[in-house]
Formats: sequence, structure tokens, C-alpha cells
Amino acid sequence: MSIDFHCEYCGRHIKAPDDAGGKRGICPNCKNSVYVPVPREQVEEIPLAPVDDEEERRRQELDRQARAVQEALLHERDAPPEGPRSGAPASGPPPGARAPQPSVHRDPRQLVLDCIRALAQSKLDRVETLISEMRRSGAAARHVVEELSLDDIPPPELSNVPAELYQGFLRTIRHRLA
Repeated sequence: MSIDFHCEYCGRHIKAPDDAGGKRGICPNCKNSVYVPVPREQVEEIPLAPVDDEEERRRQELDRQARAVQEALLHERDAPPEGPRSGAPASGPPPGARAPQPSVHRDPRQLVLDCIRALAQSKLDRVETLISEMRRSGAAARHVVEELSLDDIPPPELSNVPAELYQGFLRTIRHRLA
């Protein structure tokens, strides 16, 4: 008995011996390497592990808890801030709200490194904040970006960022500061 199939490149009908199943062969028409399928009779069914009911219940409970936490966070984020209930002026920010951060002039090099980390982690809101801080620092941040661009390899603080991404992030920051 032989295996009948069609070449994936030229479409020609091919017959191959049974022992060629699961291997690669050459199409006699177009000379491309093609995969010879295994006959259905020879395909073995892979035994599956039985379902562990206790593990399934645990997984469903964890999913339910995760959804509840996510809904609570979304509700908390979308809820309007609670103001004072009486006519008296508020004595401070509402509970849970962050006080505005004072403008602290940070080291431009640290700003650039933090921005690259935020880009690597796709924290775009943080990137926008850091870009704004870098713009306030003026030419110092641009100088740091140019200085870091001279070396193809990221500094030790960014050893987990691939070199290609590192250079791309520096180009992005340079463009955003221009």
C-alpha cells in the first residue's frame, strides 16, 4: 500500500511508500522538499491525563477571584472621586488619591534609563511622564541620549534589554525630545 498526497508547491499527485510517512521527500515534478504525511491507519492516539476535578474547581475559583479583583479595580478607577459631603471645604485630597508630586529635578541619565525600562515593559503612561520630565531638563537629557547612543550595548542597568531594542528605544526618545 502507498501514501497518496499532493505536492504543496506544484500540486502534483504523488505516491510514496508506507515507510516514507512522517518524513520529507522530493517532489518528482518540481524537485522541492515536501512532507510525506503519515497514513491515518498509523496515527496513534495520544492518551490524555484524566481530568482532576479538585484542580479544575481550584482553577475556576482562582478565575472567579481574579475577575472579582479586576472588576473592583475597574470600578474603583471609573468611580468619580468622592468630595466632602458637607458644605465645608476639603482639608486634603480625597482618600486613596495621590497627592501631586512636587517637581523634583532628577538625574537626566536616570530619567533616560527609566524611560527605556518603561518602553521595554510597554508602560506607555510612564513613558509619557518621563518624556515630559526629560523635556523640562532641557539639553541635558538630549546629551545623555546621544552619549548612550554611541555604545551599541546597553549599560549594565539595562542588561535585560536586547541591544537592538535598546538602540530603537534611544531613537524613539531622541525623536520625542526633538
